[in-house]
Amino acid sequence: MVYTTTGDKVRPFFCERIMNWADLWAALALVLILEGLIPFVSPRGYKNMVQQMADMPEKMLRNVGLVLIFCGLVTLLAVRG
Repeated sequence: MVYTTTGDKVRPFFCERIMNWADLWAALALVLILEGLIPFVSPRGYKNMVQQMADMPEKMLRNVGLVLIFCGLVTLLAVRG
């Protein structure tokens, strides 16, 4: 911790925003809800999708994962600023 000449504590810039654990748990809950909707609404379609994914080459799956991560980060930046 860094102190000023008056004895006040100065936090580094990366500590300005303290993480709100409730937001993290809410985000994880939303992920679980969204992940559960597909097999609940269309179990047969979900099975077909999983089978198609199992038949895809690993490189293509990695690329899909990378695109999803990028889209998620862009969306998060747009929403949270």
